[in-house]
Amino acid sequence: SGRQAREDELERSVERVVRRRFARSLADLDHFLVSDHDEEHVHENCLKAVARLFHFRAAQILVLNEVGEPETRCALPKAAATGQLQMSRTLIGQVIRDGKGVLIEDSLESRMSDTAKMKGIRSAIVAPLLENDKVIGVLYLDQDDPKRAFQERHLRRLLLLANLVAAKIVQAQVHNEMVWAGYIQRSLLREKPNPPAGYDLYFKLEPCVQVGGDFYETLELPDGRLLVALGDISGHGVGPALVMANTLATIRALAPHATTPLSFVERLTELIEDQVRAQGFLTLFLGFLDPKTHTMEYVSAGHEYPALFVPGQPVQDIISTGPAIGMRIPVPLEQESIVLPPGTLFCVWSDGIPEALRRCAGPAMDFSRERLVEELDEMRERPASEITRRVFGQLELFLDCARAQDDRTFVALRRSFDA
Repeated sequence: SGRQAREDELERSVERVVRRRFARSLADLDHFLVSDHDEEHVHENCLKAVARLFHFRAAQILVLNEVGEPETRCALPKAAATGQLQMSRTLIGQVIRDGKGVLIEDSLESRMSDTAKMKGIRSAIVAPLLENDKVIGVLYLDQDDPKRAFQERHLRRLLLLANLVAAKIVQAQVHNEMVWAGYIQRSLLREKPNPPAGYDLYFKLEPCVQVGGDFYETLELPDGRLLVALGDISGHGVGPALVMANTLATIRALAPHATTPLSFVERLTELIEDQVRAQGFLTLFLGFLDPKTHTMEYVSAGHEYPALFVPGQPVQDIISTGPAIGMRIPVPLEQESIVLPPGTLFCVWSDGIPEALRRCAGPAMDFSRERLVEELDEMRERPASEITRRVFGQLELFLDCARAQDDRTFVALRRSFDA
């Protein structure tokens, strides 16, 4: 009885150690889940985290490819990735088809392949990797030590871990897709300013995530006028980014036939309004600058008020001329115009700049329009590029440790003093 008691206590001690190790590994996986990694390292790090909890001969993560067939993404030991999977493909197919884990306790089971039996594999466990109810792969471990054969508790543990691993793999895939989408989106934006003679122009866009809903455009119309546009689609992520790309493409397609800003925005609204409403709404400033008369005709559809800095005059707010695109407000858009005397600075931005919020020190506060306009007023005689860079520099200093919650876009246009 004394011997049995010692054996029972030893078993309980081992179980306590295993539970502690399992809890630590879950904590490690939890930390891993909220960090960004590229897909290659995701598979490797997930398998290493899982492997710490089991004694095994070989472990693998298999992910379904484009045609629905399982492919090994990583293995422990690494040499196992170059050989054939020792389990029956029929068994793997069963797990993928049924979405349920499988435990092989007896090496003589018909589901074990002949190759596996010849290599002395005594047991194996397979867990599906599930995204909601969809199988995206499997997690596989086998064992050749009969004293450490897998049991039901091992399968239960693997099934729990497989849920975390699947979540991380999906997160990494989405992250990679967002990175590529951001790269494609940025490639759509104009890289270099194209100001008319006598004008200085600069712009900058910083999305709060890889892709966003802000955009800008400056392009020369057939009659020599300069189109200046800045838009902000509500929200951020893939949906607004797709609307942004379509809006930008539509603006470029309409530009060769442009007459007035009002007719331009009315036609643009007809073409994109349904898509915009699916995401929310679009605020838009669109102006046509005539470099001969130095007059800018514009439409401001619910957009942040741009600012006009005319030498010797107080700052002038350029107020909206109608509601944002996509808002069901029975108010028609109107067109207005402004004149840019020599030395005038015109700035337009998205609300991500004045509404940038700092929460990490003291009470939450935003950058504010007042602060932005004061900064611009002090720099009104500086080059457009310097003004833009300083705005973003001041914004970073203000945010300190806080993360930007919205996309930030800024366009500065200045008429030369001698033009």
